[in-house]
Amino acid sequence: MIESIKKKKTLVNIGIGILFLIIFGVSYAKVLRVFEAETEQREVEFSEAEDLETESVDIQIRLNTFDALKGDLFLRVNPDYRGTLVGIDNTLARSLRLYLKNSQGRQEFELKAGTGKLEPVLVVTQIDSGLSIHYPFDEYKASLKAYVYDPEIWKNQKKETYVPITVEFKSFITEFEVESKRINAEENQRVLELEFTIRRTKTAKFFSIFVMSAIGLITLVMLSVLYSVIINKRKAEMGTFAFMSAMIFALPALRNSQPGVPPIGALCDYLVFFWAEGTAAICLIVLVTVWFFRKPEEKDIYQPIPKEKELEGKQTNT
Repeated sequence: MIESIKKKKTLVNIGIGILFLIIFGVSYAKVLRVFEAETEQREVEFSEAEDLETESVDIQIRLNTFDALKGDLFLRVNPDYRGTLVGIDNTLARSLRLYLKNSQGRQEFELKAGTGKLEPVLVVTQIDSGLSIHYPFDEYKASLKAYVYDPEIWKNQKKETYVPITVEFKSFITEFEVESKRINAEENQRVLELEFTIRRTKTAKFFSIFVMSAIGLITLVMLSVLYSVIINKRKAEMGTFAFMSAMIFALPALRNSQPGVPPIGALCDYLVFFWAEGTAAICLIVLVTVWFFRKPEEKDIYQPIPKEKELEGKQTNT
């Protein structure tokens, strides 16, 4: 009988262990799927020009850095060419000019004939809307305009004749997800205008909300400790004072552990941090005040029973 019960318990423990491994495996696979989904959103290709086989300039745009505080996007643009633009020894057959919307530095770049692989160009564009103080739910919008033209044709024919272009966009920033779309596809296929929508990744939002929740729970713990000391007359031990004091300095560090959090004054501070930091300071002040004005016999309600009363109690029981 006892052995059968032990076997049943063993089988139950094995079943619980297998169930735990299945749940853990499914959760782990789900997390990796989220990572793959975020990675897939980092690459977009635009190739809507109609005569790409004749000649075209291929532009690779790499988003390397985004400064949310300054509102700057740092793009690395790498132009290449194909078709009739490829001359002898794979050099550029004729001179072209590349226009890029750039908030810092020049906007036109000369692509000289006879050059081989073209050097990458660093472009900085400013955001059109969005503020970092809305962290972690901040969202930004920016735009980029690019086109390639032949200066000789423009000079002789006096008309805007653009060279067909294709664009491949990739984002290399981890804490933001970037969506890009073309906003002038119907007007002119050879003039590229991209609109970027930048927001925090789901992972960054989740971790930020987790940290804010932890700060809120710590605040409730401090309030419960204070309630226990004041209402339930619990002893205010030195560990309690140390805990309250440490929280005043620990909460800012916990707040700054959020990914890419801006300086003090963001939305997350108004939601949780200011309340938690103020509660920690008030709890410490109230705790010290209550302990100071509490009567000596009330400062420790767990005082040992005097020996005389303890002997009287034993005699009564006997």
